[in-house]
Amino acid sequence: MLSRLPPLWSWGCFELRLGTGETRVDLSICATRDEGGQEAMAAALAAGSDWQLAGAVRPVLEEWARPGTLLFNAVPTIWLEYDMPDGSPQPPFMFLTLMEPSGIVPDRKPAELTGIFRSALHLLPDRGDDAARLAQVERCARALPAGGSILHLAALPAWRQTQALRVNAGFPAGSLRGWLERLGWTGSPRQWQIAAELFGEDGRRCVQTSVDVDEDGLAPGLTLEDSISSPARPEERTFLRRLVERGLCEPDKEEAVLAWVGEETVQLPDADWLIRVSRKLSIKVMVDAEGCASVKAYLLFHARYTLF
Repeated sequence: MLSRLPPLWSWGCFELRLGTGETRVDLSICATRDEGGQEAMAAALAAGSDWQLAGAVRPVLEEWARPGTLLFNAVPTIWLEYDMPDGSPQPPFMFLTLMEPSGIVPDRKPAELTGIFRSALHLLPDRGDDAARLAQVERCARALPAGGSILHLAALPAWRQTQALRVNAGFPAGSLRGWLERLGWTGSPRQWQIAAELFGEDGRRCVQTSVDVDEDGLAPGLTLEDSISSPARPEERTFLRRLVERGLCEPDKEEAVLAWVGEETVQLPDADWLIRVSRKLSIKVMVDAEGCASVKAYLLFHARYTLF
């Protein structure tokens, strides 16, 4: 599939389900402003590339690559996610990443944030009237605690039979639950208990969550996500071992995802310079409204030129 996409991506991610017998793997790819992604995107589109895998999001990519537009100026990074429920890619959906590659999140007013999102949504042909949903997104931004940030915004694809918008936010440890309660989250205390027991959220510096919003508010699902910065740290291994003991992660997958983290320098056939590949890991715990838990691993990779 990747061979059918223009060569302008510097980040990617394999999305792996860790449960027993689960073999599905989804793929995300990313272009960033600071690594020339917008210029490369504009060149590929101007060349008339027959990029059928862009699907309905192509107009958004064109706007992001056009100098002077709101998306060009305000969105440092754009991701495309290809879900593969049957082993072949579904039409992609996009994530607008508001965080700079350096990790800094610009301080934007809630209305500015929803304005950015609106400018992308009106370019998607399968969207309805998103005014009420965008109002819910703005509520999410207004309710953020000190130190909280909206990191990613996405429109879920039509093939999922939903018009919901996805908001990904980051929080200092211990402040996520209050944010959800301020938004009228309708999940149960039992969901939170299960997620906190599995994730160990209270002992972490920060945590991320993803919420899906529709006209009437937040969906009742609960997610907790954080990166595994060093597999050698006992607390990281303890976290994954706990998931194995609860039957949510196969032992072989535990070892495989921990082994993913690292860096190496490679010589690729068509590259003029050596390539440094960094591999990072993030774990997401999800608890649905019935209290059923599942776990995903995000195996991220970043390629950049290097001298040695």
